[in-house]
Amino acid sequence: MRAVRKLKPGPGHIALCNTPEPDIEHPDDIKIAVQSGGLCGTDLHIRHGGYGSRPPVTLCHELSGEVVKVGSNVTRIKTG
Repeated sequence: MRAVRKLKPGPGHIALCNTPEPDIEHPDDIKIAVQSGGLCGTDLHIRHGGYGSRPPVTLCHELSGEVVKVGSNVTRIKTG
């Protein structure tokens, strides 16, 4: 999958990278096929080296998409 990543500490160092596609690791996890995402103020702080981030880190936590898989403990969210 492709992801916007901050690769090194300090200002800048942002790149669109190919990364392994994540899977369900914990019973409470939800996997979403992202259809749209946006950068926000948090991402800008991280880009400039702030917000206590420790690169490498994936940006863009504001997104929408389709739930494609749920962990065994997830009961109120369904795929689709």
